[in-house]
Amino acid sequence: MFFFGTFHVLILYAWNRIAGVLEFDEAVYEEIQRRAALVPPAQRQAAIDAMVKDRVAIGMAAVPRKRAAEKAAKKSLWSYWLVCLVLAWVVWFIYTGYKEN
Repeated sequence: MFFFGTFHVLILYAWNRIAGVLEFDEAVYEEIQRRAALVPPAQRQAAIDAMVKDRVAIGMAAVPRKRAAEKAAKKSLWSYWLVCLVLAWVVWFIYTGYKEN
């Protein structure tokens, strides 16, 4: 029993590490693509090659920006569901009012 509990913690740790690496790589890729779109087409490949060499610095700038965007998206979804809940309550209130008459 002790072995499986420890093994479970190691699996969760490994999963979180892999997810972090994938998130970092995805953020770097998106940032490189965004910056490359600003460069004229003739120099785009050279700019991408230069950015790939400096991917750690790009990642340090891109990951916090991506996390902030995800956090803002979660906040907007929360307000959407709150509006839906209030609207459903108003519809229910009106329906029960007409049903009594």
